[in-house]
Amino acid sequence: MHVDSLTQLKKELTTRPPGELLRICLAMAKLKAENKAMLAYLLFEAHDPLAYAGQTKREMDTLLEAMPRNQPGSMKVLRKASQLITQYNRFTKSKQGELELLLHFTGRYLERVSPESRHAPLLGLAFRALRKARGLVGKLHEDLQYDYAKEYNQQVQAVHATMRHWDHHRFPLPTLA
Repeated sequence: MHVDSLTQLKKELTTRPPGELLRICLAMAKLKAENKAMLAYLLFEAHDPLAYAGQTKREMDTLLEAMPRNQPGSMKVLRKASQLITQYNRFTKSKQGELELLLHFTGRYLERVSPESRHAPLLGLAFRALRKARGLVGKLHEDLQYDYAKEYNQQVQAVHATMRHWDHHRFPLPTLA
């Protein structure tokens, strides 16, 4: 099946009347739940990505509050929370909002996951979130970098202080200057 390029699709969409565009948008929204969520974001929340980040934080908190203590169940919930961050990033492309969500996720992770955990995939979720946050700090405006670097460093120190079985060789977490 041949799929046209975005340029071709854009040219074709400019020729269509508004009623037909509405019908096309609704058909795409019915096709997948993610398309529907993206359309809702673009219509109602795109004007303030940081407010949408706050809403995503609340959704993540609700999800993590119901997290079971067993490892398979907690892995499933933590992955779902991680997917919320990925979806937020796909919708907004806001580095600041994504960084806030990653740091929030790590903080909630430290509250909910047992410090005695040795489960490598479970530790890997926090490591990947912090590693990604570290990369995003450098991409922010200089005014914001100091505040987020400080928060990132606090999260790293919290990981080192609370997670007794953190493998520093497998999951190294350097602090930011």
